[in-house]
Amino acid sequence: MIKISRKGFIQDTILAVVIAVALSVSFQSCQKDESILNAIPEDDLIKSGQLKNATIYTESIDALILEIEGFVTTGDLKHGNANALISKLENAIKSLEKGNGNAAMNQLHAVANQVEGMVGAGKIDATIGAGLIYDIGSIFIDNDGKAYKTILIGDQLWMAENLAELTTDSWAYDNDESYVATYGRLYTWDAAQAACPDGWHLPTEADWSELQNYLSANGYNWDGSIGIGFGFNSVGKSMAATTNWNTSDFIGAPGYQMETNNSCGFSGLPGGIYENDDFMYVGDGGVWWSSENESDSGKAYIRVLQYNQGYLGSVNYPSKGNGYSVRFVRD
Repeated sequence: MIKISRKGFIQDTILAVVIAVALSVSFQSCQKDESILNAIPEDDLIKSGQLKNATIYTESIDALILEIEGFVTTGDLKHGNANALISKLENAIKSLEKGNGNAAMNQLHAVANQVEGMVGAGKIDATIGAGLIYDIGSIFIDNDGKAYKTILIGDQLWMAENLAELTTDSWAYDNDESYVATYGRLYTWDAAQAACPDGWHLPTEADWSELQNYLSANGYNWDGSIGIGFGFNSVGKSMAATTNWNTSDFIGAPGYQMETNNSCGFSGLPGGIYENDDFMYVGDGGVWWSSENESDSGKAYIRVLQYNQGYLGSVNYPSKGNGYSVRFVRD
């Protein structure tokens, strides 16, 4: 069980493990101001914290429609070809409004396939077509029909919100659904794997390390240090959201002057954990699953941000039956 307190979130022997592992891993990935999707409008959230069934976030698809219409204006795409794409995108929006995420994703895949066919037929420039296909693939929709914002992090595309899909073996913090709108849900390791849609995956340790590497090498350490390797994991503040953290006096921590957090756009939130039938530490820390695991022991890796520490921690022994937050990264 992870021991956490206001004086450390991860303490005693676990703190030693986090520091040892976090400072021994390699580091990478997150480009400034390259958000693919915008934040979910506040109106899309019920006051209780649950998503409205009939009002689903569709701004990402609307943006694609505007992008396609722009290519018509510039003469890069004929009206008829554009209308065929837009019709499918509008159908995807209708599916989302009905809460049918699978149908929406199928329609988006159909648009991507159609764009690919247009490129092959010379109906659209290959570079423009590749850009459209990338933007289509950047849209993340869960099985509940909820779309999420994403962020380009180096060469990786990450979810920029915690997964909130209702599944078996997942929990709202304190079993209070009002937490879900902000923090998402807490999942067992198996539930996290099962919820992952095609084209995305639960991040490996190599994925997390790539994230650390990019941040450390590109000016995202809180202390201004730049480099890759031992001693350059001070990226926690750049990954933490600008709200909801408990306060800290440590200048490199997410809890210190929160308005200066999140320079990379990862928007990590302190959603707490679920262990041994107990919910703990919302506001103190955020914990996310890694896909790396020990199948014979029922344990897996996790990554940790804490309100009063400047690094992204790593722990390699929590039980797969615990409840932690989930982010997926695109294949």
